[in-house]
Amino acid sequence: MPTRTRSSIPTFLIPLLFLVIIGQLIWWMVFFRMQDHKMARMQEELDALQLEKLERISPEQPDLQETELAIQTDTGWKIKEEVIENRESESQRKQWMLLSESIFAFAVMGIGSYYVINAFRKEKELLKEKELFLNSVSHELKTPIAGLQLNLQTLQKRSLPDTQKEEILKDTVSQLRNLNSTVAQLLPGELTSDAGGKRTADLKSALNMAIENHRELVESKKARVHMNVDDAHLAIPEVLLGRALGHIVENSLMYGAQGVQIWIRIMDHPEHCHLVIEDDGPGVPPSDLSHIFDPLVRLDNHKGYIKGTGMGLYIVQEILHQWSAGIQAEVREGGGLRMNLELPRAHS
Repeated sequence: MPTRTRSSIPTFLIPLLFLVIIGQLIWWMVFFRMQDHKMARMQEELDALQLEKLERISPEQPDLQETELAIQTDTGWKIKEEVIENRESESQRKQWMLLSESIFAFAVMGIGSYYVINAFRKEKELLKEKELFLNSVSHELKTPIAGLQLNLQTLQKRSLPDTQKEEILKDTVSQLRNLNSTVAQLLPGELTSDAGGKRTADLKSALNMAIENHRELVESKKARVHMNVDDAHLAIPEVLLGRALGHIVENSLMYGAQGVQIWIRIMDHPEHCHLVIEDDGPGVPPSDLSHIFDPLVRLDNHKGYIKGTGMGLYIVQEILHQWSAGIQAEVREGGGLRMNLELPRAHS
């Protein structure tokens, strides 16, 4: 079935429209200025006619020395200085008013165009992220489904020894686990539910759960996990903490090279349990640290395809925030990524 592309206004039309409107504003500025000059010339002509009229009636009215517009001098009638000053002041006021209104209009248009262009850019980025997300999900779902289909067809059509059947069934269970994990990432509400499990957690047990759930990945990457953790009783469900820690460990394993090392330790803190998880993988550029917990974000700082949906660290943050815990990422000295977790201690 062919995909339908969403039609949108090309981004370059926005600044073009902005330039057209600016051109119109400039034209109106010039037009009003020309009208102002034309009115000034008409006023001069009217003044000349008025002075000429006063010159004619002066002999008939010798007591007429001044009007609201003009005053009689030794050289004849002329426009009063205060009238000229008032007209110049009014002309300047109109010029400043026109200039200020134009500047305000330019500023509004500029700010409006910036926000419109920025909105279009964000929309295009969001559409691109959605497309990448759907492609990623499609890839992640097809792989285990294809494996399950192959295993079931093999069991159905061939007569195999018990040992081979056991291997195929074991691989089928692994594929189902991967498929369930991927679907769970797409349903973060389900993932943040403890399903009635323990309301508190033993840190060591949660860490062992996280590592054991990714044992195959640890072995395939020949990773080394160095754990220096004391017993800690935490006010967070053990299942949820294990899932959150599992996502962090999985990220380190997936993005790290063969033989990647992961260090897990506790730092002293009087108020909470400060857990540090760091690796010697490729790390994350400092400018991208603030985005790694956003949903659907997959940073392009690695070579080749890395499976995933871009939801893992977002779910980690959601789980921790739900239980008054926190997480912060930073660049590790010597390369890699460091995760600092602030976990609430359970009251005895």
